[in-house]
Amino acid sequence: MCWMCYVRDAFILDFSLQARNAAIVVLSTDGTEAGNLYQMVLGISGGTAIRRCTECRKLHFVSSPGVLSEQEMRRFWLRYDNGTFALGKHQQAAYFEWTDPEPKAAPLFYGFASWDWPQTWAVHYACHLKHAALVEGGVGVPRQPPR
Repeated sequence: MCWMCYVRDAFILDFSLQARNAAIVVLSTDGTEAGNLYQMVLGISGGTAIRRCTECRKLHFVSSPGVLSEQEMRRFWLRYDNGTFALGKHQQAAYFEWTDPEPKAAPLFYGFASWDWPQTWAVHYACHLKHAALVEGGVGVPRQPPR
């Protein structure tokens, strides 16, 4: 089973993570480091934040103590849709939502980063906008791709 794709200017990333803190999902407008536009940081100061770069201020912060675990993999989904980011635990509603008031080009998943090691990451599914389809039943409800 996998996450299905989306509409124009959107993506969904389904991933798992085992880490103590400071786990970063890096998003790029052109799929290169030079195009890095957003960093979604889980486990920073007891919460989850989005920022433009490592040294940049937080654009949005949500308290989420205990969101990460050093002992077990935890699964998440991240969705971007026309300037709006949503992040949630697997098959649960979003606990983090933020809309960029000045969205640039739609970002692509670029990779993972951290300054706190060790971390274990697994990507279950990444879907970028060139593959048009709809998420059945809303975010967090996996289904088979159409035949």
